[in-house]
Amino acid sequence: MKKSGLLIPLTTGLAVCLLFGLMTGYGRLLVWFFLPGLQGILLGSVGAFTMGAVMATRGIVISSFRHRLAIVAAMVVLFYGGQLIVPAFVLDGWDPLFLIGAILDGHFREVFTGASINSFTVQQGPLTPGRWIFMQGLDTLFFAAFALIGLGVGLDKQRSRYRVWKPAGIVGALVLFVLATTIPTQSFTSGLLRDWHVTYGGGVDYLAWRETWINASLKESGVKQFLKDTERVDLAVIPQVGVLRALGLTRLGQLDAAAQELTRSIESAKAYPGPIRIDMTRKIRVSTFIEVASGMKDKVDAYAQQGHDSVANKIPAPQPGDLFPYQGLLE
Repeated sequence: MKKSGLLIPLTTGLAVCLLFGLMTGYGRLLVWFFLPGLQGILLGSVGAFTMGAVMATRGIVISSFRHRLAIVAAMVVLFYGGQLIVPAFVLDGWDPLFLIGAILDGHFREVFTGASINSFTVQQGPLTPGRWIFMQGLDTLFFAAFALIGLGVGLDKQRSRYRVWKPAGIVGALVLFVLATTIPTQSFTSGLLRDWHVTYGGGVDYLAWRETWINASLKESGVKQFLKDTERVDLAVIPQVGVLRALGLTRLGQLDAAAQELTRSIESAKAYPGPIRIDMTRKIRVSTFIEVASGMKDKVDAYAQQGHDSVANKIPAPQPGDLFPYQGLLE
């Protein structure tokens, strides 16, 4: 291997791979266009061709297969490393391994897109952990194999600078075009992912308690456990939990306690900076939250005056416009 001047083309080629990894990782996370196999073939061959062609223009010859394998291994690390660290920028907090861990333990389903040979139609669906490992491994294998081919083609003979960068420019422009035309999708998806990351990744927040309340399913034992778990929740930080607790207390027939919980929620919300999150996709103004909670308190007070001390065990049907799970208890 001719080492003279190797650093510049090697660094340039690896930078191209990292850039491709960052762009496609952003697309995988926020646009959902993971193309297992096709991604590896296209980007592996183009990235390696660019590196090889840059070397060829500088008169560098790499004939050793072992050295070519080492270069391709570095490309694989940088390309998929670039994809891996994207969530660290998009999600809340620097946690580059979070998404991988969530996929492998089954809490996240990455969406893939591909073509069916038999029907010539585009297929799309979620990847379970086992399928994700298989598809990711397959894509990595294709990336490495075609990178070896692309590197060899690039090293084959000297090319003009224009021809060296043409394939990478076309592919990069295509990826950027897809990203530019899907900005609304990216914005919506990033919001969902941030909320999901906070809920699952740690942090006791409203979405986590909301899920716990739903899982209680209005079973008396589940409701009691929910009320026990939320005893120390600071309503100044999460006033929504007070409403969930009020619904739980209503389910158990403790109407006076439910009314007090709603009062606490209303008072806490008055100092809340707002808007207040209701579920994964909705936030409401503080004034709206207070209005809804006050209306619920009026119904609880009315039940208490009428002598109601219990609520039916059946889970109420969702009502249009309900902001809280099982709000239909008060209907």
